[in-house]
Amino acid sequence: MQQSLKVVTGFTLVPVRERRNVTDTVASVKQSVASLSVRLRAWLRRPSRLWVRITGEAFTRLQVLACYAGVLLFLVILGLVGSMEGGAL
Repeated sequence: MQQSLKVVTGFTLVPVRERRNVTDTVASVKQSVASLSVRLRAWLRRPSRLWVRITGEAFTRLQVLACYAGVLLFLVILGLVGSMEGGAL
């Protein structure tokens, strides 16, 4: 492997590694993203232990996250309607 030298500060020379091939890097990133996507889908499909214990029914983590998103959206809508009312209660 051929190494090149780069001037860093003053007269100090340090070896610099050759740049990796861009296609190798892109392939590595794609493989990492695919692996992460598979692990994330598997995690979302598993039952949520807390809600299984609380309710006695099986809810997946995806269903729990969707419920949290719905509650958050409902609270945002309530806040908007409350601020648009204009009058005191």
